[in-house]
Amino acid sequence: MFKKFTLILLMTCWGLGASFGQITLQIPNVESCTSPVEVPVVIQETVTLASLQFTLQWDGSGLSYIGNTPPVFPSGVAFGGPVGDTLSFSWFDFGGFTLMAGDTLFKLQFNLPGSPGSSYAVEFYTGSNPSFPGTEAADPTFSSIPVIEINGSVTFGNASPTFVGCPSDITVSTTAGQCQGTATWTEPTVTDCDGNANPPTSDASPGDVFPLGTTTVTYSVTDGDGNSGTCSFDVIVEDQENPTISCPTTSIRVDIPAGMSRTVVNDI
Repeated sequence: MFKKFTLILLMTCWGLGASFGQITLQIPNVESCTSPVEVPVVIQETVTLASLQFTLQWDGSGLSYIGNTPPVFPSGVAFGGPVGDTLSFSWFDFGGFTLMAGDTLFKLQFNLPGSPGSSYAVEFYTGSNPSFPGTEAADPTFSSIPVIEINGSVTFGNASPTFVGCPSDITVSTTAGQCQGTATWTEPTVTDCDGNANPPTSDASPGDVFPLGTTTVTYSVTDGDGNSGTCSFDVIVEDQENPTISCPTTSIRVDIPAGMSRTVVNDI
């Protein structure tokens, strides 16, 4: 009788309760210029789950799978594969487990044999192969929870530091009465996937005065590995001011010498 009662209670709990709404699983976009690189699978909501499964796939032309970090779940985890460029994940705990918003479920680890500057997809599998489980989640009452999947990528970053927001050419007018003009701009920032870039230098600064004509402004940066990057643009100062004439404010009377039809007037 006791075993039969327990079985009936279990079956009743299986069908109880409403869903927790929905959850979001995200694979962030990652940039790296060194191997190995880790790509996390992150949950965006705080929720208590009893089961979760999904399959991941990646672009094997630029990513070589090494392994994965230990998952956040204390027990009940099973990984399948990898099979080719695909890895399946499943977890079950009848007692439930609470995940906090922003928790990393685990991280995939890859080498980067691809080409610098290229991006390689890391995605949730949506194919039809029955060997690869689709994405499913359930709450502790085993009600199904809809799952939103956000795919990501790994970008093989350039090892050299680069400028972001390099200004376009700037055209200004001369200051009134002068053969020069003042130019201002928003200074570019530096990004370096190694994170060891030195402070950038420049041969001019916003607010400087430039002579009539074209002047090239160059920003330069180096990093701790000896790599370098530059950003250049032109400051063009144009004379758009109309010329002015200073006229005498009083009348001038000059007598023409006898026998002459004209004379010279000086110091007007």
